[in-house]
Amino acid sequence: PKGTFFGGNEPAWSNRTYREIVTTFMAPAAEICLIDYHTGGGVFGFCDLFVDDRAAGTRSRDWFEHCTPIEAVPVEHGHAQSDVPGLLMYAAQDMLPDVKVTSCLVEMRTRSKPSLLEPLCEENWLFQHGDPTSPRGREVRAQVRELFYPSAPEWKPMVLRQSNAMIGEALAGLGRLLRGSRHGRAGRHRSDGDRPPGAGVRTYAGDFPRQPSRAVDRGRR
Repeated sequence: PKGTFFGGNEPAWSNRTYREIVTTFMAPAAEICLIDYHTGGGVFGFCDLFVDDRAAGTRSRDWFEHCTPIEAVPVEHGHAQSDVPGLLMYAAQDMLPDVKVTSCLVEMRTRSKPSLLEPLCEENWLFQHGDPTSPRGREVRAQVRELFYPSAPEWKPMVLRQSNAMIGEALAGLGRLLRGSRHGRAGRHRSDGDRPPGAGVRTYAGDFPRQPSRAVDRGRR
C-alpha cells in the first residue's frame, strides 16, 4: 500500500464520478470513441495516440492521421499494455458491453523517461515517511508537477493542437459511421479507397526523437 505506484483499495471519487457519467450519458449510444489522456516521459511536445478498435466493429484506427494500434506496443515487464487491469481507456468498453467502443490512449510527452522515476520515488517517500509541506517537500512536489505538466510556454500549444486534431478526427470518424448507418452501409474513411492498407497507422515512436510530431506534420499543410 505504500508503494510508489499503488493504485488504492477502492475506486476514488473521480473514478466513481466518471463511471456514473458513462453509464448515464453514453449507454444509449451505438458507437463511442473514448480518448484517455496521460502525460509522461518521451519526446518533448510529442503526442502518442494508441488505438484499440477490436471492440469497435470497424477499423477506426484509420480515422487518425497518426496512431499506433495497441497490439503493436512492445511487451514490457512481462505483459502487454492492453492486459494491464484498471485502464481508464477500457472503462466504457467494460461498462457498456453492447456498445461498439473505440478505446484510445494519448501520451502527451514531457521529457526523457530516466528523469521521471527518482522524483516520483522521493515524493512517495515524503508522503509516507517525511513532511510534504517542508521546504524539501515543496521542492520535490514542484519537480514532479514540472515532469508531468511542463511550465515551458511552448509545450501547451504543441499538445493542444495535436489533441484538437485527434478529437476532430474521432468526431469525423463517428460522423461517417452515423451517416453510413442512415444509408444502410458501413461508414468509410473519406479516402479509404485511395489509401494502401495500413496507411495512417505508424509504429510505436514514443522514444524516438527523429519521429516528427503531429504538430509539425499538420503545420506543413
